[in-house]
Amino acid sequence: MASVPPGVDLCKIPAGRPPAGVTPNLTNPESLDAVTYSVCLIMTVWAVSFATARVYVNWHKLKLADYFMIIATILTITYTALILTLAPYNRHQWNVPACWFTGKYIKTIYAQVTLVGPVLFFSKCAIFLMFRQLFEVHRSIQICVWIGMVATFLIYFPSIPLSAIFEAPRRGQSWEDLLRSLSAGNGLKLVYWGIVQGSCSVALDLYIFVMPLPILSRLHLPFAKKMQLLAVFGTALIGVAASVIALVYRIELLGNDDSTWQQACLAVCVVAENNVAIVVGSMPAFANFMRLHVAELPTIRSLRSKLWSGSSNDKSGFGSSGEVANPVATFGSPQPRKPAAYYELTESAIMRSQFTTVHEEGVVQKSTGQNGNESGNGIVRTMDIFQQSRRRDEPQSTDHLV
Repeated sequence: MASVPPGVDLCKIPAGRPPAGVTPNLTNPESLDAVTYSVCLIMTVWAVSFATARVYVNWHKLKLADYFMIIATILTITYTALILTLAPYNRHQWNVPACWFTGKYIKTIYAQVTLVGPVLFFSKCAIFLMFRQLFEVHRSIQICVWIGMVATFLIYFPSIPLSAIFEAPRRGQSWEDLLRSLSAGNGLKLVYWGIVQGSCSVALDLYIFVMPLPILSRLHLPFAKKMQLLAVFGTALIGVAASVIALVYRIELLGNDDSTWQQACLAVCVVAENNVAIVVGSMPAFANFMRLHVAELPTIRSLRSKLWSGSSNDKSGFGSSGEVANPVATFGSPQPRKPAAYYELTESAIMRSQFTTVHEEGVVQKSTGQNGNESGNGIVRTMDIFQQSRRRDEPQSTDHLV
């Protein structure tokens, strides 16, 4: 734009040079407006719903992880609003009028670059703090949590000073002067940092996804329950996919003459990554909210009743009316055996420091300490019980074994 002669109407000049054989279209060009609005709306509603459910469940016992998630949700909404303000620019650069590139445009870009680091920091630190609560009896998880939080800070917070250095005007320089400097090719330094940050973000998302898997795989749960837990924490894979795609678009920004189109694609991926981080951090509490407040609604109970009405009582445990068939237990009758250890997913913990192991000859109870190791003052007792019957005229037998 610096080479445009004075007096020329910039609104009739494309901001970029089109490829060979392509004619600029400044009236009704191809645009990513619809995609941007759709992704922003869907992802924001999804994330806000999960975060609201988390705050509702934990309202009377809010902890640091909940406050981090609240901050992350507010920052994400703000970041998404900034993305939507630039939706008219979501077209190929040769289809954007040159007069659209003003000081206001570069200010919005600066706000986006500055805000994206804190958004991801608070949302992903909230995930680590959630792991710290859920797996509090595992010292290895506690160490991994602190490593992850330090890495999150080092990955995302440097974007604040770097954006102030490379995306803000110097003293005595206007935003329009900065725009002309960036259009001359002086803005690639922050693009390089974006590639570094994006690569580290992919590694961090993989770290978040893998960290709880060893603990979940060792839980003594039925296969269906274990798959439900893996599905809850497996939502982190969506964040991994979003960060990988965002990294691809960050790389394509290097030496690309169609920066507006690439930035629009990148913005959509970053919005998805931000909101997925909030969903992952709120998933356990949301599952608890559904179990406590939604599953017991009359409509849901009626639907469950209809779904189970045709099933066999012997296999499902439900009667024709949908009620659970609980047989009356008598002394000496076989009792249903529970799994060796059962962990219920709640808003505060799924791991407990005490578990029960069942053997054929009796029950062995083991108590563990806070670090998950067996405590030396635990009580172990094995008991065999035999039931005998006699007629009324027989003398009472004194043979018994305890």
